[in-house]
Amino acid sequence: MSKKDLSKSVLDKIKKDHIKPKSKWEFLLKDYVFWGLFGICIVIGGMVASMMIFKVHIHDWELHKPLGESFFNFHLRGMPYFWLLLLTGFIFVADYNFKHTKKGYKYSLPLVVLATILASIILGFALFGMGVAKSMDEKALQNLPFYKEMTLDKKIDYWSQIEKGLIGGEITNINDDKVEIKSFKGDIWEVNTDMVPKDMLDKLEEGMIIGGFGKKGEKGVFDAEKIKPWKGNFINMKEKDVLLRTI
Repeated sequence: MSKKDLSKSVLDKIKKDHIKPKSKWEFLLKDYVFWGLFGICIVIGGMVASMMIFKVHIHDWELHKPLGESFFNFHLRGMPYFWLLLLTGFIFVADYNFKHTKKGYKYSLPLVVLATILASIILGFALFGMGVAKSMDEKALQNLPFYKEMTLDKKIDYWSQIEKGLIGGEITNINDDKVEIKSFKGDIWEVNTDMVPKDMLDKLEEGMIIGGFGKKGEKGVFDAEKIKPWKGNFINMKEKDVLLRTI
């Protein structure tokens, strides 16, 4: 087909379909919308990344030993897959919006994905440092039953295996050589602290949620070797209170 015939064919199609050129503002508006959506996805991706960092920060890295599991298998199960999937989804949505901006097509997909991941992680660390992730976790525990089951309830189950040397609960009384706690199951336990390092004991307060390593002694007694404050949020679902004396 000659150039003349091609031009005529194009003109005929324009007339037939009543095609009109788009104005400049329409192109600019479309570009701004995609940039805006890209920015929103980065912010949400940063929030999700901060939650992943928070979950890694509060993870109980020593639990695999008393539970008799390998380090790899135990912690592989404990990875924050829920937040990882969300982050992956927002990264690809962000990439899609970026590719539809005015000059987005010039950049390769791997480069855009890498830049998006880095931006989300950097923002995630900033939000984590500001306490945003902890607040998000509190709200999720209070309002999303499935999230509480996946995270807090599972953690409580781990710290309730007294036969395996793990005890957890709320401190109700502190004496020189023992601590009284109300376990997560509602039982009262006397925890001997003779073997617990002094720097650990100095951190304890009545009303604090703790986790302890050691072994079960005589009835109602637990001989502790380590005691540490609960890492992360703890929700009392009867009152839906967040016990703030946790780390």
